Amino acid sequence: MRTMFDAVNIASLPADATMLAGYVDGRNTTGHFERLKAAHPHVQCVRITVTGGTLDAEVGDIETGDMSPHSGAAWAARKIAAGHHPTLYCNTSTWPRVRAEVQKIGIAGRLSYWVAQYDGDPTIPAGAIAKQFTDKALGRSLDQSIVAAHWPGVDADIDPTPELTVAAVNRGHATFTWTQMPGATSYDFFQDGELMAVHTAGKHTTGPDRLHGEHTFRVLALGPHGLRVFSNTQVVTFP
Repeated sequence: MRTMFDAVNIASLPADATMLAGYVDGRNTTGHFERLKAAHPHVQCVRITVTGGTLDAEVGDIETGDMSPHSGAAWAARKIAAGHHPTLYCNTSTWPRVRAEVQKIGIAGRLSYWVAQYDGDPTIPAGAIAKQFTDKALGRSLDQSIVAAHWPGVDADIDPTPELTVAAVNRGHATFTWTQMPGATSYDFFQDGELMAVHTAGKHTTGPDRLHGEHTFRVLALGPHGLRVFSNTQVVTFP
């Protein structure tokens, strides 16, 4: 896990930070990211768009005054269409509505979530890649997040990736297999962006309920030293 800070007031950011986030647009944050990089040239910095007017950002900000769940999901879809892996930021109270919009436009499982809940608990909830757990870090007006060891779309991809294959489809169920990656110790199996099972081998069968309509599936390979890499996405339509 890693720690990331962000603040509109760049002077509030700790000098020894190793990961920061800044804004590429916004009414009150014009030029924020450029000033952030100038002040911290050797720190990994994540770009946030609050308007959705640019694809030159890793994160889309969904909160009051910025993007809505609908417009945020639409921004993420444009990022995916451009060949990128986007992340949506939102409060945990808004997260269900965001995921519903993501599901509605058919991009579930193809993006990440950075969620905010100021409860002081630096634990990333299932289904998220990062959690902003306080806005009073170090006793000042400063946001602090806990971030997974590998953030798709932010960190460099890890190769090789598992290749997910649909092995069989029968009566509302599907069986999947995937290539096992050297060094991986387990595999998280995702259905429509939700974690369904953890495996140590390369096979999963859906169940127990029968599936109907279109569903997306993906595998996340996990290993030592923060190894995290997603497979391709398979889309299956059930009768």
